[in-house]
Amino acid sequence: MSGNVEWLIGPEGNRVLIVFKAPVKTILLDLDDAMNIAENIADNVSKVRGDEHIPGQHMGKALKDEQIERHRMTTTQRGVIFLNNMRYDKKITNDQLAQSMIDMVLREVF
Repeated sequence: MSGNVEWLIGPEGNRVLIVFKAPVKTILLDLDDAMNIAENIADNVSKVRGDEHIPGQHMGKALKDEQIERHRMTTTQRGVIFLNNMRYDKKITNDQLAQSMIDMVLREVF
């Protein structure tokens, strides 16, 4: 299937509006187009929310906030399991425990 789909993305009140030039049933996007659309939507979310942002930045603040929240939830769950496993080993010092916990968090984030 081929053909161009034309649309406009912009803020509308407290929402993001996408206007299509013609009726659209399905859209198949290559990776670059998909990323451009996602960034455009994220930039508009930032505008609607009143965030300071740089248009065209890799991800808008809204996407970053969502990504941070997902990492926070995952890391918190792993941290609970980690601490439960390490808590009963009396040979581990607080310094070793703290270092291991920081290493676990940094592995998750980077």
